[in-house]
Amino acid sequence: MTQPQTQRLRPFSPMRFGRYTLVARLAQGGMGELFLAQLGGGGQGFQKLCVIKRMLPQLAHDPEFVERFTDEARVLVKLSHGSIAQVLELGTHDDSPFLALEYVDGKDLRRIAARARELGKPLPLGFVIQIVGRVLEALSYAHRKRDDDGRELQLVHRDISPPNILVSYEGEVKVIDFGLARSRLSAARTNPRSLLGKFLYMSPEQARHRPVDRRSDLYAVGLCLYELIAGAHPFESLPPAELMTRVAQPNIRPLHEVAPRCPGGLADIVMRALAPDPEARF
Repeated sequence: MTQPQTQRLRPFSPMRFGRYTLVARLAQGGMGELFLAQLGGGGQGFQKLCVIKRMLPQLAHDPEFVERFTDEARVLVKLSHGSIAQVLELGTHDDSPFLALEYVDGKDLRRIAARARELGKPLPLGFVIQIVGRVLEALSYAHRKRDDDGRELQLVHRDISPPNILVSYEGEVKVIDFGLARSRLSAARTNPRSLLGKFLYMSPEQARHRPVDRRSDLYAVGLCLYELIAGAHPFESLPPAELMTRVAQPNIRPLHEVAPRCPGGLADIVMRALAPDPEARF
């Protein structure tokens, strides 16, 4: 399940969408729209909430965007893990491809962290470690995933960031938005000059258009962990003109200096994950 940048959304009336009913528009981005949807509702009383990700109609006839959209489904259907949001269906409606995705009743990590800042209270360290541990379990599974012939998919998410980590009200953790993932299954060609992913969470090699592997995802996890513990992203206060250079050539202040409450061993783990050289990371 993906979460494009939310824009101002117009009032929405429920409407039929094939065998689904679109209940509310959740978000809209440059490539697609997200809707809360309901499956069922017939005489048997069966109803199930899900999320419909629909490509914007003006992009439905662009082969590159369609291929990138279906790449996400091609990757997701291979993954079955409790901390990865599941794809329920890949289909077409009114000549536009869509994904039906697992609905997670909760908040993303960005909103949780923002609320903690509003209250002036740091997130409990145990909570942070538990959440990030689940994310690492999901990535470990995805990174090691093999196809039916036993060959590694060589999957890299490339967009790990707080908005793509959901925490349900029941305590589940779900990694979402594999729309930018690279794997051996990917058919869409990405322009090497275009920077994919949320820039603040890119690894140095991704920001410099270099090849990426699973260590790039671990760098992004390290940034998330640093931000959650320190209460601020190490680059968020930089002016835009300086940001691109710092992301590509990071010099991050040691976590133990920014967050003295963080145990030394944990701070060392975070900083190793944030090593600019992939060879120095885990």
